Amino acid sequence: MFTSLRRALIDSHVAAIAIATLLAASVGEAVILIAFPAARILSFLIVAIATNNIPYVPNTMDFAAHQLSLQNILVSLLIVFTNLAAAWLLCRWVYGAGLLCTMASYRGRISRKTHA
Repeated sequence: MFTSLRRALIDSHVAAIAIATLLAASVGEAVILIAFPAARILSFLIVAIATNNIPYVPNTMDFAAHQLSLQNILVSLLIVFTNLAAAWLLCRWVYGAGLLCTMASYRGRISRKTHA
């Protein structure tokens, strides 16, 4: 009559959806983390090519700008690693396997079902 929480999560697909959501949030944050430095590098290269000279870059950043840029990077890294750790722990607790193995097998289980 009573089912365990793990069995209920597996049967209702809630765990797989939560794991996929955590992975998607982690990947999205990692893209944002990489996008800002890449945009600055691309901007520098475009200006260098357009002017055929080295662009002017100030030598110093004020303390607030330096702290803000470092803080954003650290917060983004924390979010990425926290989401990955939460997805891994949930995956290990519910399915007893790793992230990629579980997601691959779960995809196979979903695609074999017929919803007529």
